Amino acid sequence: MNDTQQALWQTLQASGLVVGDQPTATPIDSPWYIKALQAVSGWLAALFLFAFIGFTMDLLDSPIASLVTGAVMIVGAFALLRGSENDFLEHIALAASMTGQLLVIYGIAEMLNSRDVTLWLLVLLMQSLLAVLMPHFIHRLLSAIFAAFSLLAVMADWGLGVLFEGLLASLVAWLWLHEFRLVKHMKAVRAIGYGLLLSAACLSNSVETWDIFNGSSNVEFPWLEHWMGSLLTAAVLILVVWTLLQRNHVSAGNKIAWLALSGTAVVSIASLEIWGLSTGLMILLLGFAASNRVMQGIGIVSLLYSASAYYYTLEITLLEKSQQLLIVGLLLILARWIMQKALPAQPEREHA
Repeated sequence: MNDTQQALWQTLQASGLVVGDQPTATPIDSPWYIKALQAVSGWLAALFLFAFIGFTMDLLDSPIASLVTGAVMIVGAFALLRGSENDFLEHIALAASMTGQLLVIYGIAEMLNSRDVTLWLLVLLMQSLLAVLMPHFIHRLLSAIFAAFSLLAVMADWGLGVLFEGLLASLVAWLWLHEFRLVKHMKAVRAIGYGLLLSAACLSNSVETWDIFNGSSNVEFPWLEHWMGSLLTAAVLILVVWTLLQRNHVSAGNKIAWLALSGTAVVSIASLEIWGLSTGLMILLLGFAASNRVMQGIGIVSLLYSASAYYYTLEITLLEKSQQLLIVGLLLILARWIMQKALPAQPEREHA
């Protein structure tokens, strides 16, 4: 095919119809509806195939067979995702990997004969490895979400669930602050980063998350309070603000730096009882600094969700929650007014 194209180009050159070197062929990208149809077809084909395998092989009767079959499916999915650029095959591989992971988890759970923290640790290890190794954006994103959920289960079992929000916020902050320092692994970093962002927005903001796992905690720390997790998240937020100020060459003695750090500290301390608010602010700030509108959208949704989730909790009275939200809102308005008064006005652009 290349020889034919080259001969055709030479013929056109000889006729004086074209000049210069032969342009390189660019791949034709399929429209979105074709990709959507291929995705649905791939998942449907995989569903029938795995249903046939499940009914004929009775994999759930043997934990070892389930474990081995699941591992083979994951390896096969890795080979397909690594060597294929076909959307249909990619979605079959994605479905195969998800099914294989379920079989592996089921086999491990049956072999351990328990659902304790050891199972969650193994799931966390598996999902972390898949998030790094699997050469597919959606797969890495889902693996990062599953890994974050497994981490929550492990920390809750160890009695450290209140620190989960701060730990996840620190992972998100480090990954996105070092995004452009990991250029060789940009695709993997962004996929894992978005997965952790979604996990932070959903798991950290959900007040019921701690209550779900609180009853299964095997270790208790009497000195550990809920506000300590929010304080850790606030510290991460202040560190993110400081890092961004340093990147923009704003010294510590500058008025802008003092206003930014003090305002962040005041708002963070005032919102210690509102789970997920500091995380949402951090996501929004990182998105604004990177000009990433997807991150900004996730941050805004996270802020709205955390405020509404806090408002509908039954742990404290409606009056106390209203007062807390009112204080945070007034502080934000005051911070905006102070910034407008303290910072120099920007010159208006002339319109043509």
